[in-house]
Amino acid sequence: RLCFFAVAMSESGPRWALYGCHFLSRWGGRMWEFAVVLFLMDVQPSSLLLPSLYALVESLARICASPRVGAMIDRWDRLKAGRVALALQNGSILLCALCVWALVQTGLACDVVGNERTVGGATCSTQDSSVYYHVLLAMLMVSGAGAVVGSSAHGVSFELDWVPTMASDPDELADMNATMRRVDLVCKLAAPAAVGVLMDNASVTTSSLVVVLWNLCSFGAEYALQNVVYQRCPKLWDKAQPDGKAPVAGWGRSAAVFTKQVAALPAFCLAVLYCSVLNFGPQQVGYLKWRGVSQATLGWFRGSGALLGVLSTITFTKLRARIGTPATAILGSSAQVFFLLLCVVGAALKDRDTLEATVWLQMVGVALSRFGLWTFDLSVSQIITETVPARERGTFGGALSAMQNMFFLLVLLCGVVWHEQTDFWGLALVSFACVVASAALFVVWFRRNQGKDLTAVGEELQELSGPQASDAPLLTEAPEPEPPGDRQVRGSGYERPHVEGAV
Repeated sequence: RLCFFAVAMSESGPRWALYGCHFLSRWGGRMWEFAVVLFLMDVQPSSLLLPSLYALVESLARICASPRVGAMIDRWDRLKAGRVALALQNGSILLCALCVWALVQTGLACDVVGNERTVGGATCSTQDSSVYYHVLLAMLMVSGAGAVVGSSAHGVSFELDWVPTMASDPDELADMNATMRRVDLVCKLAAPAAVGVLMDNASVTTSSLVVVLWNLCSFGAEYALQNVVYQRCPKLWDKAQPDGKAPVAGWGRSAAVFTKQVAALPAFCLAVLYCSVLNFGPQQVGYLKWRGVSQATLGWFRGSGALLGVLSTITFTKLRARIGTPATAILGSSAQVFFLLLCVVGAALKDRDTLEATVWLQMVGVALSRFGLWTFDLSVSQIITETVPARERGTFGGALSAMQNMFFLLVLLCGVVWHEQTDFWGLALVSFACVVASAALFVVWFRRNQGKDLTAVGEELQELSGPQASDAPLLTEAPEPEPPGDRQVRGSGYERPHVEGAV
């Protein structure tokens, strides 16, 4: 408690509390993202149906719910939005883990005796057991959808709203964006390894209960850290909101808000990159295993790619300071195109004499391309957080999340249609074409806006799109807010609540 109090009360306390909250949230999400596939394979070891169905439900949930979630983030005060996102994510993962525990327990305890089945020592009919199994499975899928929606809401709320509000200038914003992405990549690298070690040394039942306990403890810490950030950063108290009588945004309004922003085309370029199999995902891993690559080698190259992503978060701020954000994005996309060209060559060559060389070309190319990918990702995130007005960040982020998952779902469907291992070179070619198209579209956007003040361009587009609620320009000096108390927050339509548990 003394360490927590000392960090919270320091000058940089709010930033460290934000990073800590983000780390706990992302660690829990990444841990469950990896563990659920292993859990489902234990529930039904002979089929990939459950993991595939779970991934499909996740993608559809993000596509359908993200626009509305983004709109609610814009309408609610920041503390309420953050609390709901944390509760939804942690509560859904907890329920998912309990469903997995019940499914595994049922499967392990069920013994067929003639036409009957004994569950936990009691005899039940096969039909009754089947109903019980499918009810738990349905609860697992619905809870999984809630978990990914909560995780998406947390990312949009923290990365696209809290961070640019807390930053005092573009340089500090770039540093905070890079740190948030670094935290995410470290969790993406380390959390699956931790889950793997746990499941190698413990049963599925024990592992699922560990996930339950982690999320119970993590939620309390995340809740307290979020309160510290909100209480110590007065900038977060004031929030310009749309008209309270305006309908909650669906796809139509989200698309209108998205397309009128100066960052719309860069964000679209980022979303297009989700339409790719050249990412050490399930399709490429399956293809490389078919070509005889060991699991250890695959793990090593995947980890190397993640480490290069972490390195890009360190070099991004230095590159941006020297050549600017758009030029850094072009550099990142160009590096990605160059290294992925090696993958296309490796996938297209089918001569047995060059088989080993082509496999190595693929793995090296994908691993090195991660540096360019995350450099481009950070650059686009910087453009978004600098130019999108505060009142529309949630709606914009929700539309972007839905678009990204639409492209991800598209590449999954392509993998279902062209599912033969010999068809992978065609999928690789389509993926490379999407990466090239993304890079080309960004260059077009850059040439159109070269030499312009992007914030000023964004404000002009806002004026052309029609009257909106008043909103101060991003990253400018704001008047010092009044001290907390029972006052009405200016421009928000709500009273700042008392924050329980805050330092």
